[in-house]
Amino acid sequence: MKGQPINILILVATDKLSGPARQIIQFFEYADRNLYHLLLAGTWVDKTGVFDLSKDGFFDEMNKRAFPFEILRQKFRFDPSVVQQAYKIIKKNGIHIIQTHGYKAAVIGFVIKMITGMPWVAFMHGETQEDMKVRIFQEIGFQLVRFADRIVTVSKAMRHRYIQRGVNPEKLVVLHNALDQSLFCESSERSQLSKQFKIRENDLVIGVIGRLSAEKGQRYFLEAFKRLRNLNQRLKALIVGEGPNEEILKKYCGSNDLEKSVIFTGYQENISNIYHLVDLIVLPSLSEGLPNVAMEALFHQKPVVATNVGGIPEVIMDGYNGILVPPKNIDRMVNAIETILADEKMRITFAINGKKMIGEKFSPEIRVKKITGIYDSVLKDKII
Repeated sequence: MKGQPINILILVATDKLSGPARQIIQFFEYADRNLYHLLLAGTWVDKTGVFDLSKDGFFDEMNKRAFPFEILRQKFRFDPSVVQQAYKIIKKNGIHIIQTHGYKAAVIGFVIKMITGMPWVAFMHGETQEDMKVRIFQEIGFQLVRFADRIVTVSKAMRHRYIQRGVNPEKLVVLHNALDQSLFCESSERSQLSKQFKIRENDLVIGVIGRLSAEKGQRYFLEAFKRLRNLNQRLKALIVGEGPNEEILKKYCGSNDLEKSVIFTGYQENISNIYHLVDLIVLPSLSEGLPNVAMEALFHQKPVVATNVGGIPEVIMDGYNGILVPPKNIDRMVNAIETILADEKMRITFAINGKKMIGEKFSPEIRVKKITGIYDSVLKDKII
């Protein structure tokens, strides 16, 4: 391999522009593609026979940036033909390493590994608690990634959990997400959005950003917000995102007279606009890998109240750039939010500390160097 570019196939099982998808795009942007030839292959469920880029955020973004990608067409979810399609792409492009993201792509990676013996790097971003079927497939994926040459976790907490479950520590690498600061700009739409969401000049606004699903804990935030709202009528909450729990959360707001003070914004393409609107970010998660929202909030100099689960304490340091609380603990969450909103000096201190931390620890350049180091090490192991 010396003197030749390394060909990498990055396998994903999504067409959504999710947090992990944004990290992949960021890697394409910052990697030296003269040394590392990167090719993305993503699954797409073929319902109509017509592939429309404009409806698939991930592929659309890859196309806009002229990054190379292939589509793995599925007639139905978990269509086994995607393995054969991936194998043909590997042969056609002289791939040296396969890299998978998440438990679905890990199934493809495992089969390719068994067939070819090719080095396999498996990225695991965390789990969801959506339903029993999802949890079963997550467990299958977890068992299969044991056969990968390297398993990349997004936090130390996740690595520790894998070791407790019997994964070889020598295979495990911690790789924090990175924040590409060039993607964020000063908002020019604040006044427009304020009118849209009916936010007044003297309102105090709390932002909760993320997929609307059980493991993200929005229900516990709403319980805390209900108490806070009874004490302070100036409070507003923006619930940003989409997901399976949206109607459940809206129903809770309707039953508790919160409809006028809790605004569901849906998906927001320019997330900087939201950060410029809010005074505080709350992350009420029950489980996490390493949330991009935490890093984005610190970059935008917003204090954070977050649960001390998963990799969150590796970004939010209690008393330094935010306050950590136990998951599901409504009393502690209420107290933390009240403390930050009542103390302007604390908010300013947290903002300064958070912005500094992002620049020092979570840059794309650091992340790219670690990933390419993983590639070099698995190829070296194969030669040995």
